Amino acid sequence: MIQTNLFNPTEVHKIISQKGVFSVLEYDHDVSVSEGSAMQAYYASKMNVRKRQVIAALNGGGVVVQAGAMQIMMGDLEAATNVKGAGDLLKKAIGSKVTGESAIKPSCK
Repeated sequence: MIQTNLFNPTEVHKIISQKGVFSVLEYDHDVSVSEGSAMQAYYASKMNVRKRQVIAALNGGGVVVQAGAMQIMMGDLEAATNVKGAGDLLKKAIGSKVTGESAIKPSCK
């Protein structure tokens, strides 16, 4: 089992908002600054601009995510597409052309 401190406040980050399974982390200072971006990070911190990250604690539930929205998955997770077969995929593909939405919506549990 992978253990993380993302859900507990540390000297680097704190949880500033929660709603349902989602939490917003705010980093007090950026610990991933390179030499090339150090000046930009310094002035951003002086202007109180901080990096934020949304995390989801699934705990047996699940969420539907947009393609490319996930940064990292930790723990025992399963990804599903909810496509039941070739006919269902064709139906969803035609429906997606009409609505403009994606035919396959990945979900994690």
